[in-house]
Amino acid sequence: MRHHQAGALAEAEPLYRAILQRGPRQADAQNLLGLLHYQRGEHPAAVVALRRATRLRPGAAEYHRNLGMALRALGRLPEALAACRRAVALQPAAAESQFNLGNLLAELGDAEGAAEAFRAAVARQPGFAAARLNLAHALLLLKRAPEAEATLRPLLAEQPDHPQARYNLGLSLMPQERWSEAEAAFRAARAAGAAAAGLAANLAITLQEQERWPEAEAAWRALLDDDPAQPEAWFGLGLALQCGAAEGAAEDAAQAFERACALRPDYCDAWYNLAHLRRQQGALDAARAALDRALALQPEDPSALTNLANLLALQGWPEQALPLARRAAALLPDDPLPRTNLARLLLLHGRYAEGWDAYEGRVREEADAHYDFGLPAWDGAALPGDGRVLVWREQGIGDEVMFCSLLPELLAAGHRLTLICDRRFEPALLRAMPALRFLHRAPPPPEIVAQISMASLPRLFRRQEADFAGNRAYLTADPTRRAALRARYAPEGGETLLGLSWYTAHPRSGYKRNIPLAAFAPLFAVPGLRWVSLQYGDPGQLAAEAAAAGLALRIDPDVDPRADLEAALAQVAAMDHVVSIDNSVAHFAGALGLPCDLLLPLAPDWRWQIGRSDTPWYPGLRLHRRGHDDDWPSLLRRVAGSLPQAAARNG
Repeated sequence: MRHHQAGALAEAEPLYRAILQRGPRQADAQNLLGLLHYQRGEHPAAVVALRRATRLRPGAAEYHRNLGMALRALGRLPEALAACRRAVALQPAAAESQFNLGNLLAELGDAEGAAEAFRAAVARQPGFAAARLNLAHALLLLKRAPEAEATLRPLLAEQPDHPQARYNLGLSLMPQERWSEAEAAFRAARAAGAAAAGLAANLAITLQEQERWPEAEAAWRALLDDDPAQPEAWFGLGLALQCGAAEGAAEDAAQAFERACALRPDYCDAWYNLAHLRRQQGALDAARAALDRALALQPEDPSALTNLANLLALQGWPEQALPLARRAAALLPDDPLPRTNLARLLLLHGRYAEGWDAYEGRVREEADAHYDFGLPAWDGAALPGDGRVLVWREQGIGDEVMFCSLLPELLAAGHRLTLICDRRFEPALLRAMPALRFLHRAPPPPEIVAQISMASLPRLFRRQEADFAGNRAYLTADPTRRAALRARYAPEGGETLLGLSWYTAHPRSGYKRNIPLAAFAPLFAVPGLRWVSLQYGDPGQLAAEAAAAGLALRIDPDVDPRADLEAALAQVAAMDHVVSIDNSVAHFAGALGLPCDLLLPLAPDWRWQIGRSDTPWYPGLRLHRRGHDDDWPSLLRRVAGSLPQAAARNG
């Protein structure tokens, strides 16, 4: 045994064989010979010798443990498992046997069983570092990160510079989203000499999660300098560039995602992020191709389905988008985002009942929470006694104007309404509906016994096209202010005034609705018309824009549509005719009953539907839509051709 313990295996082997030749039933010699073969990598010979040893002494736990190791080395895992379990059964207090059993169970994919065995090893030998490390790893596989952390802390208290323990500690902190601590653990592991393959990548991830984008970018680049064939590192670099939002970084990010996809064509997340970037860049065909690849890999991915549906709608193919939106909403029935997208597509198609039902599960604005006082949701029925319904605002001012078009009908039916709305809008609503009351502060008075968002009213009262029959112009402007503006813009009294609005600052969809002012030149070439800007914005900048476009457009610096809604309504009402993109001006014109040419992009907002030149919301609006082969100049030339007749009718 001295030769064996000293590592002189060649000298030990003949001695063991000599012992066995004299006494073939020497169990210890058979065990040691088998262990010698195992240590030299002669696993078949090791199994033969160790089986003989276990037959000679069946109750020796050590023999079964060694046999289990040899069988595991041969890949005969079920037999190895039986041997390891026998060793544990014979000597439960042996930490080494519990450890071997845990390793084998981990290899077999039984993380729960492995954790139990490693825990038993640690309980019997608290200083067993390898058992603690493996227990922590098994707990991480079981998504029990806090337990993994607690397992590692005693080891690190004794060996603070243990590299693998520091690395595993970082891994246990990541699922707990303790990113700065995880970063510190990974840095300590690297300083201690840890050679874990994922250390650099995980350190980069912790920087990314702390939104330290330049540092994360540098970490990913360093990783790629060492090995440029890592798709995950290219993906990480793309994410750091995408989220860091440095000037000019979007294309670099897209190229990083493309490299990730080229190296790993089944990288669904990389295809998905590439699609998102290409869409942001306006490269819609490239975005669609990337989403198609993502969905080919994960056909039931709700996010990819939702985004492809939105992209198809943006490209002007809502019919193709609708079934995708249905699939996404069915996969995530409790998620408001796919339900909102489905609802908008249904309403775009004029499927009111189904659309409004889906819209009830929409994404809500944060402000909505301030208006919900916990009252029963109104179901449209008459309330007993003097009970009133609280109707609160939702979304922007144009949406308020549109949804409030239902209120005259409800008041006429005898419903008592109290409104939370944009304070700028209250004077106009009171002129139109003196029976309205307004709530300015919480809590609501006791006579308010039910509540509803104004965006939920159509679900109760606009479930089919016929329900819109009562929609009429319901607002009037302040007559004194309207008359004063009319006199200012048309002092001779006979001029035909046309109001124009061409821009919205809407953060998500303004880019597709807005039209360059210079593109309106064909309209300004129509004789006999005087044009007035209804556009909100800085008057000086608007005047400079009109001058640069060479258009005779009156900019009134005394009217600030954003600050003074009464002035904005009076200015619109002073016109004979309005031409507007999809913004609040179009809603003002529709609610005032003023004729308006509404200019819609290829992918219009849901309220304007598809395939029609009118809208049930506002009878006075005439809708002009861009087609697939259209651009704004061609659409505006068509509108210009109809303006003389429209102006003659309206003037």
